[in-house]
Amino acid sequence: MKLASLSREHRELIFLVLAFLIGFLGSLTVCAWLLIRFGWQEMAWWEIPPTMLQMLLTSMSVGVMVCGAVLWLSLKWRTLRGTHRCPVCDRKQRKPGFCEDCVRGPGHAG
Repeated sequence: MKLASLSREHRELIFLVLAFLIGFLGSLTVCAWLLIRFGWQEMAWWEIPPTMLQMLLTSMSVGVMVCGAVLWLSLKWRTLRGTHRCPVCDRKQRKPGFCEDCVRGPGHAG
């Protein structure tokens, strides 16, 4: 299945899931590197599980923030591009449906 054959809503959902995964895995990698680099030697064994839980919660928060930023950019892009478009001539419109020239018939200048 090609990405271009999916509807706009499905493509946006795929991009949002990818944005969350990139934000989550990126911040989890950075947190794990910081823990190993600076805190592992000085920590007692009972301090490691709560620290790992904090890393997971921080990474989930960063993933949600990145996902929100991508959603905001997507909404801004759609607003700038024109929210509704004519399915025949692809002109910007204020409401969904066909534009007046497309309703009149196939001889319009487009």
